[in-house]
Amino acid sequence: MAVLVEGISVIVRIDRLRLYFEDWETFAATVPNKTLCYDKDLARVGFMDPAGVQRYVVQLERRGLRYLVEGEACDLVVADQLRGLLAPSDWALFGRVDIDGDPRRRVGACMMDGGDPHILITPDGWDYPGSLSDSFGFVSDNGLSLMKREIDANDCEFWESPLASTQFHTDRTPAAGEREGERQALSQGMLSGTWGQA
Repeated sequence: MAVLVEGISVIVRIDRLRLYFEDWETFAATVPNKTLCYDKDLARVGFMDPAGVQRYVVQLERRGLRYLVEGEACDLVVADQLRGLLAPSDWALFGRVDIDGDPRRRVGACMMDGGDPHILITPDGWDYPGSLSDSFGFVSDNGLSLMKREIDANDCEFWESPLASTQFHTDRTPAAGEREGERQALSQGMLSGTWGQA
């Protein structure tokens, strides 16, 4: 099995979660959004911006989990849907999976080394049409400064351009007092590859 990688994903080994969390519910309560998905080996939490990833990794490290040990992923790894694993790992593999065998519906995925990439686990309610994998792009802070920002009831950001009727959804949870950094937004495109390569 493999878990979805969209935007920037924090992938945690479940065997390591058991060492640092009393139970699954305690771990699940740390997830700041609705992107959690998991198989028997890995739990994945997705983010749209590096600042959110950093906050979450720090939160997990405070529980005892370790991200990097001597430059290699230890208990968790961060994966980008375009670039793959952001640190070397001897236990995780990144690759692309075709939804329903359709190469036009390709997504990033992560699995334990030796896993079966034919079964993809996604968050509840996820569907390829309209997903970040279906339509992807990058908007810098300069581009966002021209847009109108709204935050919905789930603390997710929406940006509307005055130049187009398109609304961009960042699906990120803003932190109080965080430095405004670069963000991912819906636009277009995807890359293809094979397991073990970005």
